[in-house]
Amino acid sequence: MTDSIPAGGSRDDAPRVRVEYDTREVQFASQFIVSGSAEGILLELSGGTISDDRTGELVLPIQSRIGLTAGGARRLAEMLLRALEQVPGDGTSHSSVHAARLPKLRPH
Repeated sequence: MTDSIPAGGSRDDAPRVRVEYDTREVQFASQFIVSGSAEGILLELSGGTISDDRTGELVLPIQSRIGLTAGGARRLAEMLLRALEQVPGDGTSHSSVHAARLPKLRPH
């Protein structure tokens, strides 16, 4: 499966980049762990908690980990906000979508 997008965003004069997907598999996430450092942002994704029958504890299995630069995290946040604005009838008010802000990073 391939797609073609402008390399620098939506500029008409930007060179086109062909996007190739290695897999058609989609993993859905409803739980997120986000941590940051001077090096960047780590985003860990999970489908949700499960119960460990042996111990009775709730376990959050991490299905995917994504490392981002601070700039990449900002671009992702902006793209997610734009995508949320296009979701019809999701119950999210327009003002609450824009209330999300990136955390301030402090060096360790």
